[in-house]
Amino acid sequence: MNELVEKMVNLIAWLRLSSIVSRETLEQIYDEVEDRMQSLIIETLDRIRQTGKVTITGDGSSTRFEVDVPNNLDTDELACYISSTEPLSAVPSYAYARLVDKDNDGFHETIRLAIRFDNAPADGEQVKVFYVCVKISESTQ
Repeated sequence: MNELVEKMVNLIAWLRLSSIVSRETLEQIYDEVEDRMQSLIIETLDRIRQTGKVTITGDGSSTRFEVDVPNNLDTDELACYISSTEPLSAVPSYAYARLVDKDNDGFHETIRLAIRFDNAPADGEQVKVFYVCVKISESTQ
């Protein structure tokens, strides 16, 4: 990826110095390269990570919540991170994510998000839970 970026920068610099193209054309080329690079970065990230947001709603008495979301990646060797908004009535004391193999086929197709509170969130109070799961590189295994 770094080589591609370097080649694009060098091409733009060469075009600017060579006076072959007008400034307007150069700006169009730059804009197109920038758009393509952003798309490439997003596509690459989408292949190695999954992000999302779920909302849990307090009932005034429950202190433990679990929400299952599908693992949309092509592996179950993931590191997952979870955070939440802080509700007004209670502070989360523990939040984690784990992978679950619901159908016992050897692949963990579900990401279970769990959040616990020392005191229950108020009835009807909503807490947003954010998560990101990232593929573990084969080079680190």
